[in-house]
Amino acid sequence: MTHYQLKCDQRYADVFDRIVVILHDYRKENFRSPTIAQIASMIGDTEEVVLESLEFGKYFSNHSPFLH
Repeated sequence: MTHYQLKCDQRYADVFDRIVVILHDYRKENFRSPTIAQIASMIGDTEEVVLESLEFGKYFSNHSPFLH
């Protein structure tokens, strides 16, 4: 794995962690989930990065025997 790949993976992991917190707080206050555009606006990044991070998080949790 290249250094670039590790750096990208870490960025997606960081954004994914922020998204999880946002989703939890948003659902608690609004009783529904935010849109991808709203999440992107809240974290100050693009919708593409949000979607890629969500995909990364899904892949990561599905392939790790230590995460549920």
